[in-house]
Amino acid sequence: MINPKFALRKIRSVNYKAMFASVRRVSKETGKPSVAVLADLLGCIAHHECGYVDYEDLEMYRMTEAERRKVLTIGRNLRLCRRLNADDSLYKIEDKAAFNRLFADFIRRDWFCLDDPDHGSLEDFRRFLEGKERVIVKPTDQTCGIGIDILRTGDYTPGSLYEKLRRDKTPLVEEVVVQSEKMNAFAPYAVNTIRIISILTGDRVTPVGAGLRLGTEGNVVDNYHHGGITACVDPRTGVIVTDGYDKTGATYVRTPGTGALLKGEKLPLWEEMVALVTRAHRLIPELRYVGWDVALDHDDQPLLIEANDLPGNDVSQLPDLEIGTYAAIKAALGEEL
Repeated sequence: MINPKFALRKIRSVNYKAMFASVRRVSKETGKPSVAVLADLLGCIAHHECGYVDYEDLEMYRMTEAERRKVLTIGRNLRLCRRLNADDSLYKIEDKAAFNRLFADFIRRDWFCLDDPDHGSLEDFRRFLEGKERVIVKPTDQTCGIGIDILRTGDYTPGSLYEKLRRDKTPLVEEVVVQSEKMNAFAPYAVNTIRIISILTGDRVTPVGAGLRLGTEGNVVDNYHHGGITACVDPRTGVIVTDGYDKTGATYVRTPGTGALLKGEKLPLWEEMVALVTRAHRLIPELRYVGWDVALDHDDQPLLIEANDLPGNDVSQLPDLEIGTYAAIKAALGEEL
C-alpha cells in the first residue's frame, strides 16, 4: 500500500547527496546498476515508509516484499508513536526533570533541577553538591546525548557553577552513576545502557526490542549518534545477537579497550532489568510504546537513566530474527500485519 503523504514529505526533505552516496554503496555491494537500486529504493519509500538509511542499514535491498512488510521503518515507527502515545502525556518522559520526579523510585541517584520553583535556589544547590566530586549536567529537553557533560565540582564555586548551568541551559544536575563492574568489563568510558523497547497492552508489558549501548573513549555518553557502539539484544533472552557496530558502519567482534566479546554473551541481570521496565511502564498507561534506557549500578542493581517516546528503529532491530521489527510490535499489540 502506497503512502503518498510520507513519500511526498521524503521527497521534499531528503538529503539527496547522502541518498545518492547510499545508492552507490548498495550498487557496489550488490552489483546492480545504480539506476536499478534507486528505482527499488523509491519503491520502498512509497510502499514501506522507509528512508535511504533504513534501506541500506537494514539491507532492505536484499528482502522480498513480504519481508519488507515486517520491517520497522522510520515512517512506521513515527505512525506507531503517534497512535500509541498520548500527546498530552509525552512530557512525562520528554522532560528529564519530570521523568526523574515520576520515576524517583527507579533512578537510584540524587538529582537537582535549577528550574524547580520550590527547591532550585543557590542554597539548595550548595546542599546538593556536598560530598560530590563530579556531577553530570543535562538539558531537560534534548535527545541523543546533546548537551550532556560531566563536571568536576572542585573546578567551580557553587555560585559560579550555578550561573554556568543557567547560561548553558543545562538545569538538570545528577549524581554520577558508578556502573557495575560487569558492565565496566564491556567498556569503562561512560555509563553503558541497555535500550529496552516495550509495548503496553492492558496490563501486559512486552519487550519487543533491545540494544546494548557502549560508550567509547573521549565520550561521556554511550549514545549511538555520539560515537557510541551498539549491539542488538534478543529481548526474550538478554543474549547479544550481533557484533557491535557504530554510526560509521564499523563493526566490532570485541569491544575497544577491554576486548570483551559481544555476540553470544548474555547480559547480566537481564530478568531483573525487564522486571524494572515492566513496573515502570505500568505507571504511564497512556504511553504504550516506550524505549527505556537501563543501567546497572555498582551494587549490580538495575536503574533507569531515561526513557524515550520515540524509540529508535536503528539500534534494536534485527529483521532476520524478527527482533524489534514492525511484525514483533504488531504481534505484541495482538494485530495482524
